[in-house]
Amino acid sequence: MRLVECAKLGVWPEVEWYLKVHKSLATEAIHDDGSTLLHIAVENGHTDFVKKLLSYIKNNNEDLLKQRDSDGSTALHIAAIVGNTDVVDLLVKRNKMLLQVKDKGSKDPLHRAYENMHLDTIAYLLKAVKVEDKTELQSSFSSSVDHSDDDMPVKLLVTAISAKQYSK
Repeated sequence: MRLVECAKLGVWPEVEWYLKVHKSLATEAIHDDGSTLLHIAVENGHTDFVKKLLSYIKNNNEDLLKQRDSDGSTALHIAAIVGNTDVVDLLVKRNKMLLQVKDKGSKDPLHRAYENMHLDTIAYLLKAVKVEDKTELQSSFSSSVDHSDDDMPVKLLVTAISAKQYSK
């Protein structure tokens, strides 16, 4: 089975065998679009696979920052797009700098979570930044969605209703 298929299906034992032989596969692009094992596993919702894979990626924060697909997306962007808050948590705990990385569309992970109406992920990402970073991220977020900071709570409420993520 090819590595891309293994990552899509979350088949860890075969990937682990490859990684033991070729450790560099943990951070190299394995797909035409520049995706790494991490990108593919995140996109397909394999949280346990991601946890195991992260153990093969050096603790060097730069490794996670350098891993980008052809759209400039990091694994955190992908997790925000698909709304995988568990993986968002894993990645943010590993490297908070990922919160500020912009893809080729000039969007950070918070923007991508908002665009895809993943309210749990939005809430996590807002809490993940320090108080001094929050102002910068929120103003950047507000300007990119063309709303002032005063309108942010209203816009998030509208998004919640649109996404039908509310309780009675």
